[in-house]
Amino acid sequence: MADTNVNAVVANASERPTLGHSGSSSKLLESRTGRDKQRYDGDRRLLACAVILRRKQSDTTLTNTQAARSPSESEASSNQFKKDEWEVLLISSSKHPDEWIIPKGGWESDESSEEGAIREADEEGGVAGKVVRDLGSLDFYSKKNKPCRIYDFLLKLDQQFDWWAEQTRRRQWVEFKGAADLLRPRPELAEMLTRAFAPHTE
Repeated sequence: MADTNVNAVVANASERPTLGHSGSSSKLLESRTGRDKQRYDGDRRLLACAVILRRKQSDTTLTNTQAARSPSESEASSNQFKKDEWEVLLISSSKHPDEWIIPKGGWESDESSEEGAIREADEEGGVAGKVVRDLGSLDFYSKKNKPCRIYDFLLKLDQQFDWWAEQTRRRQWVEFKGAADLLRPRPELAEMLTRAFAPHTE
């Protein structure tokens, strides 16, 4: 799906998350597989999701020595994000490569929902970030009409890796409007994007 206003970072092919990664390689070079540890609420599958933001940059391709530009102390404490100053990480769907999504996956029994969101950001998006706030949960039905509940967290980018677990995915940093357009086929993800930029008070 083309968007002339999108700056894309395209991948050429490639335990637990930490926020202290170094270099250009993630420590999670292998994704978790299977559903032995998958959490359910009755028949409803529980998912963890991460909306990852970084400041808009003139050169949107990060090298292996670059990290995201840090917000000021006042911005960090307010946790308010102006739509024209921040970009959102989108990744290609593994099952539908022409569709764009935000990192998400099964919430597993040996982690908190927040830890699951951090892990998915690393495994699927190849990024490490700091959790800013909880965006809440949302019940929806999958494309196969299966009941799901998504738990979402807002992260600020700390580092982007050149090598990561699901490197066959494409990824791109997109302004709010472009991201909202690309997520329109996935209303549950579009809703989480909207929540990330909504006015917030502690």
